[in-house]
Amino acid sequence: MRLSWIILVFFCFASCSQTTKRYKPSSEVQKREKLVDEILGKIALKFKNERGLLPCGSGGGTADGVRMLALSFNYFTPIGIAQGRELLLEAVNEFASTVNADERIRPYLCNFPFGSRNIQIRIFLQNPDGSEFSQGMVCVVSAIDGILDYTIRDPETGRLRTIYTETFEDALRKV
Repeated sequence: MRLSWIILVFFCFASCSQTTKRYKPSSEVQKREKLVDEILGKIALKFKNERGLLPCGSGGGTADGVRMLALSFNYFTPIGIAQGRELLLEAVNEFASTVNADERIRPYLCNFPFGSRNIQIRIFLQNPDGSEFSQGMVCVVSAIDGILDYTIRDPETGRLRTIYTETFEDALRKV
């Protein structure tokens, strides 16, 4: 019995102490990720300086090529659906234009030209002091996969509720 215990402990320590290979991305993957970060930073800075959108998040789908890029912002101005639509359309168009104009990223794009379905933008609306707007006011506008959503905090439940949805193409026709 004691010998069985010693053998079991030995095998546990032996299997636990084996070093595992760490994932190290290839130089091509590192180059792609660095380029994506550079482009996202450039766009975020431009939106901050030109539109007052404060960057608060970024992301992307880049595992096997650049399929999607995302940016999130805080915006300290109350807006309605019409102003949100204009802001989202301008942001998506500028985002796509910046990505498409950078020839260095093209080999990594899963599709070219990059369009509204490849871009995600979320804008969180708040008071200048960072507090939430009163319930019933638009508090999030987003463009995700070519769909624009306008969300409020429901006065009855206090939960977020999408009050209007439209495609990117429909929104373009309205402006």
